[in-house]
Amino acid sequence: MAIDDVAGMRTRIRALGLGEHEVAILRLVRPSVRLRPRLVDPSELKPGDSRFGGDPHMPPEMEWPTWDGVPLAHLATVRLSEASRHDSTGLLPKRGLLYFWYDLMEMRWGFDPDDAGSFRVDYVADEGAATELRTVPRVTPGESGDELAVDWEAPPACRLRFHPSLTLPDAAWLAEFAPEHAELGELDEYNELLAECMDASQHHMLGHPAAKQNPMEPECQMVTHGLYCGDASGFSDPRAEELEGGIADWRLLLQIDTDEEADGPGWMWGDMGSLYFWMPEQALRERDFSKAWMVLQCS
Repeated sequence: MAIDDVAGMRTRIRALGLGEHEVAILRLVRPSVRLRPRLVDPSELKPGDSRFGGDPHMPPEMEWPTWDGVPLAHLATVRLSEASRHDSTGLLPKRGLLYFWYDLMEMRWGFDPDDAGSFRVDYVADEGAATELRTVPRVTPGESGDELAVDWEAPPACRLRFHPSLTLPDAAWLAEFAPEHAELGELDEYNELLAECMDASQHHMLGHPAAKQNPMEPECQMVTHGLYCGDASGFSDPRAEELEGGIADWRLLLQIDTDEEADGPGWMWGDMGSLYFWMPEQALRERDFSKAWMVLQCS
């Protein structure tokens, strides 16, 4: 089970024999909001209900987002009056709806500046505005005049419930961002504690990600400033050094994990991977969700 409060974290720290590192570990903790999906009949979801997949309720004037003329898939709708109740950081808006979209045809990775538009986060401040149930547009005209069929199946509808939880960074993050505590990542006891913080399905908002590879903050900073990060070229570019100051500003907005549980959305991202939506903290505070960036990582 996830650890949902500081008292529970202290108990586990001491039980695992990590008492001498308690202060350091507690400083590394980041609160998050855990998402629990449950497969439901779509008719059970009312306007404004939080959900994974399914058909979204949208404001009448809101257009279904597309990329290169092809509709993006609706991944999630988050009712913020529900989610923010469990956000002890105050970073999430108190009210409104967040829509998360992704191109299931191309399934871009997010390491190329040209991936912009293959994902999207939309914010609607009025939770009551989402009155119209939409289905994905079936076809859209191509440049040649031919019709482009939507070549993906909409994820099944899951109701979402929210819970508070605490997250910790992994060894790779410690080595890059907290080298003074890098030795923690080498301790079996710390990694056991880390595993206890992370459920089998890692769907959560804010906090530390359950990364499959290296920390993503540097990639987000470089690629959103035009540097290709699919190889080492972006990080060795002369502009990279000037951008390093903004790396620490990036915050996880939402992680959507591979989830093949019978009562879940049934999706897999690459090879047991996850989708990670990130934002600069200032943009999150200013509710500028156009600044969101997505990274796909696999094991």
